[in-house]
Order: sequence, then structure tokens, then C-alpha cells
Amino acid sequence: MKIDELMTIATFDTAVDAERLRTRFDEAGIGAEVLDERAEQRFLLFSRPHSGIKVRVTKDQKEQAERLMREWDRAEGILTDAVSCPECGSYAIEYPQFSRKTYQSVFFAVLSALGFMRRLYYCKECQFTWSPVPEVKRELDVLNWPVRKPKAKKA
Repeated sequence: MKIDELMTIATFDTAVDAERLRTRFDEAGIGAEVLDERAEQRFLLFSRPHSGIKVRVTKDQKEQAERLMREWDRAEGILTDAVSCPECGSYAIEYPQFSRKTYQSVFFAVLSALGFMRRLYYCKECQFTWSPVPEVKRELDVLNWPVRKPKAKKA
């Protein structure tokens, strides 16, 4: 199996969840592997590991694997702890958003470590990016100014 033929089908924070899915694929006759990118995230991309465990299958088995995976999720919630794109629902996620195919990504990782860039999740299917920390939406008035809440008076 060539590495360039493998495609990420699910992304997890823990190896236990990824291994459970890989085992189910093996039982169904689909060859799958678990790729642990946590060390790469920590040392090459200067990031705390998030979503660094990938379950990958070959390109020719991707459709069948996705169909089975969604059936298993409906029946038993096998993807409950998987990281998915809030825009399209894909489980093929990268964090941080830098490419792993070139060492130039180290430059951007350094910029983000220094605070010049934000680290974002990246969906490989629809290219949507989002923050790992939910943004708090402030209430705005008709002119889009933040609404100030009156301070409570002390009794």
C-alpha cells in the first residue's frame, strides 16, 4: 500500500477511538491504518496536539468505508469522539492548518507559536477553517456597537 494512496477518513484526539474504528474496518475487510501525528504537531509544528490521530484507508475503498462508518455511527455512535467539520461534516481534519508535505510549514508554525498567526482546524474536503476555541458572540445594537450591560448596584 503506497502512502500517497491513503486518505484520511476520520480524525480523533485519542488513539483508543481510532483503533476501535480501524478494528471495525479490519473486521469488514477494509484495510485501514492509524496514523499518529501528535509528535509531528508538537515538535515540527510547535503546537499542542489536537486531532492528531488519523484513520486512513485506500482511495479505492474510501466510499465503502465512509458508508460503513456512518452506518456504525448511527447504530452505535462510533464517531461520537471524532473531530468533524462544522461546515460539511467531513472527518478529514488537519490541526493546525499547515501542510505536512513541505518543511516551509515550519515557518508558519513558528509565526503561530509567536502569536502572529492563529492555529485553526482545517477541513480537507471543503477547505473551511475554524478556531479550536469557540468565539463568544457579543450582543450588538442597530449600529453594530457592542451593547453595554448596566452594572449591578451593590446593596
